[in-house]
Amino acid sequence: GKYEASQLEYERSLNRKKAEDPRLHFNAGAAAFQGRDYDAAAQHLNSALIAQDVPLQQRTYYNLGNTHYRLGEDAKEPDKKKSRWEQAAKSYESALKLDARDDDAKFNLEFVRQKLEELKQQQQQKDDKKDDKKDDKKDQQDQKDQSKPGDDGKDQKSDEQKKKDEQQKDQQRQD
Repeated sequence: GKYEASQLEYERSLNRKKAEDPRLHFNAGAAAFQGRDYDAAAQHLNSALIAQDVPLQQRTYYNLGNTHYRLGEDAKEPDKKKSRWEQAAKSYESALKLDARDDDAKFNLEFVRQKLEELKQQQQQKDDKKDDKKDDKKDQQDQKDQSKPGDDGKDQKSDEQKKKDEQQKDQQRQD
C-alpha cells in the first residue's frame, strides 16, 4: 500500500545502477499506477518494453493499456480522451498478441472499444445539436430579415411621396 515510496525506491535503484533494467521500470510503473501517477506509470512502462522477457512484455502492454485508459478517463477534451483510449486498445491488442489466452486483456479491450463507441455517439449527438442550433439561428435570422421594414418596398416611401405628404400636411395647417 506504500506505492509512492515503492515508486521512489525503484527510481532510486534505476538511478544508482544507471542501467535500463526493464524489471525495475515495470515495477516503478506498476507502483506509479497504484499511486495514481499515470504519467509516470506510462513513462516507466514504456521504458520496460525493451525487455527480452516475453511474459514481462505482455504484462507491460497490459498495464500500459490500463494506464492509457485511466489517462483518457482523466482527460477533459474528447479528442484527448479518444486518443488515450485508442492507445489503450492498441496496448491490449499487443498484450493479446503475446498471450492470446489473457482473458483480462480481452475483457479490457472490449470494454475500451465500447467506451470509444459511446464517446463517438456522444460526439455525434453534440455535433447534431450544434447543427440544429446553427439551423435555428439561420431560420431566426431569415425571419428577421423577412420582417424588416422596407424589404418589400411597401414600408418605404419614395422621396416624391414624402414631399407630397409634407405638402398635404402644410395645406391642412393653412386651412
